[in-house]
Amino acid sequence: MCMAAAVTETIIDKALLEIRNALQDEDIETDPSATAPYAEDKSAFSGDARLIAAVLLPETTAEVQSILRVCNTYRIPVTTRGSGTGLVGGAIPVRQGFVLSTERLNTIRKIDPIGMTARVQAGVITDAISDAASQYGLFYAPDPASSAVSSIGGNIATNAGGLHCVKYGVTRDNVLSLQVVLADGSVIETGKGVIKNVAGLDLTGLFVGSEGLLGVVTEATVRLRSIPAEIKTVGAVFSGIQAACSAINGLFEHNVAPAVLELMEVPQLLAAQPKYARFAVEGAMVLVQIDGSDIDSEIERVTSLLRDSQGIIIDARDAQGDNVDLLNLRKSRPRLPREAIRTHGDVAVPRSAESTMFGTVIAIARQEGLSYTAIAHAGDGNIHTRFFQIPASEAESSDISERVKRAQSRLFEAALAVGGTLTGEHGVGLELAARLPRQLGEANMKLQRGIKQVFDPDNILNPGKWLDAEDGKKD
Repeated sequence: MCMAAAVTETIIDKALLEIRNALQDEDIETDPSATAPYAEDKSAFSGDARLIAAVLLPETTAEVQSILRVCNTYRIPVTTRGSGTGLVGGAIPVRQGFVLSTERLNTIRKIDPIGMTARVQAGVITDAISDAASQYGLFYAPDPASSAVSSIGGNIATNAGGLHCVKYGVTRDNVLSLQVVLADGSVIETGKGVIKNVAGLDLTGLFVGSEGLLGVVTEATVRLRSIPAEIKTVGAVFSGIQAACSAINGLFEHNVAPAVLELMEVPQLLAAQPKYARFAVEGAMVLVQIDGSDIDSEIERVTSLLRDSQGIIIDARDAQGDNVDLLNLRKSRPRLPREAIRTHGDVAVPRSAESTMFGTVIAIARQEGLSYTAIAHAGDGNIHTRFFQIPASEAESSDISERVKRAQSRLFEAALAVGGTLTGEHGVGLELAARLPRQLGEANMKLQRGIKQVFDPDNILNPGKWLDAEDGKKD
């Protein structure tokens, strides 16, 4: 794998001159005040805005092809970016070059109500797919927390998940085909708009989750589902994590098939009420959503199972009004103050290890003298954590930062020890790049670097991340 040549102002100027022949002036942004926001995402990382020579905003696949042809010729790094909602720094440029934003690739090409598919450009906002499909009684199932603002291309880049993955799968399970522009500007179509397709290697699956390292996704055909006739949620609070996890195991032992299954600490909204006050400190809450037709009997069965497991069933009126969606309780956690020093994770472990993992999170926080939050997509073992503390003075900041980092390292090691993974849905990006070999092993990493070299031999696509050329040169 070749290292990208040193990028000089002269090379940048030559490249921009050629790119201006393909893009409109308004689709090329070079003003530092306008390009600076593209140096950051929603992660804890802050990029160097000076590395962004220009932000390129193509509107067609042909324009993306033109950009990559020029950049490949001059070996100029290209960092592809969707809506900037990533949590691990995957879209933050770390080498001088261009940011290619997909935000203007925002057209829904087609909704096929018979085939139950949608053809969309990469910059389409995730929720907009369901909005467009709803007139046909259809929806797009993967629903990350950022679905109202994140793009489908960004979801594809990270193989995003969400609450409904336990029933409908993650992004990879709902993408049928992709249009991808490769580093040299050539374009390929992976897959077909059909459910069954075993012709050749699964390149669609390879690109989903590749975080812009192998090519630029410009369009996708995604799978749609029928909007359920009924959707109902039941919730219960338990004396602690062990009891809550036992109740969850009981649901699966009785063949409950939830659309959503969430586990978290008891939110303040409930804990402040006398009925639930005794669960405020060490209690846990389980939320179960069932969808389909004629689901009343299944809701009654789930309610009975939770109650038999010593759960206190939540009255919807205690969650701000009659007929409120109890899932809103999941969103009711307060935001951390800006000054809090924090780290977050989204490890995923086998369901049988969830109770152990939650206990480990609590133990780590206590031993490191930190506050924490933990919330799980309990149906698939994906646990979202935050370790944090607010410094009382400037002098405390360094010590807190060290304890937070140590807590995060211990969390990752604990997840691997029980057969889990470092990340369930957020991705690798900058945050986990150095840790990835710990999970995959060097033989696996070498294979993945080889795949990167096939697709991007000059390492222009999102360089400096987890398949960096410098890693490849070690082989």
